[in-house]
Amino acid sequence: MKTLRFILITLLCCTCYLPAAKAAKKAPHFSAPTLSGPELAFEAKAPALLIFWASWCGSCLAEIPKLKGLNDKWGQAVQFIGVNVNKHPKDGAKTAQVYAIPYPSVSDPALEISDQFNVQGTPTLIAIDQHGSIIYQTHRVDKKLADTLEALAF
Repeated sequence: MKTLRFILITLLCCTCYLPAAKAAKKAPHFSAPTLSGPELAFEAKAPALLIFWASWCGSCLAEIPKLKGLNDKWGQAVQFIGVNVNKHPKDGAKTAQVYAIPYPSVSDPALEISDQFNVQGTPTLIAIDQHGSIIYQTHRVDKKLADTLEALAF
């Protein structure tokens, strides 16, 4: 009996020293005009991929074909939303048209949305789960992003 009591007390004491699991950051809500005009409200109630980009960003333009491929594959289950940070939204709208970007892009010339998501440069890709938690952030389309979108789609 003493042995059992010792084991239980030891287990209780040890759990006090286990590191707490890091809570996933919740995605902020936002509303902004799209590059084509209508307002888009984002509330993170379904899986989403936010794509922060600019027309003057060569790396952003290089990622567009890969993002279009991911959108073709997972766009029915995961909401793709671009966040264009051009100072002049017309430049972003022209680029979206020239590159035939299939998902909507909101305009963020004052970087208000970018600041809410703590974006530190473009491109920045942020995956959000159905609970509104940010689960992955990267600057390039990579295998982990593709795997994350596949998991979100199911």
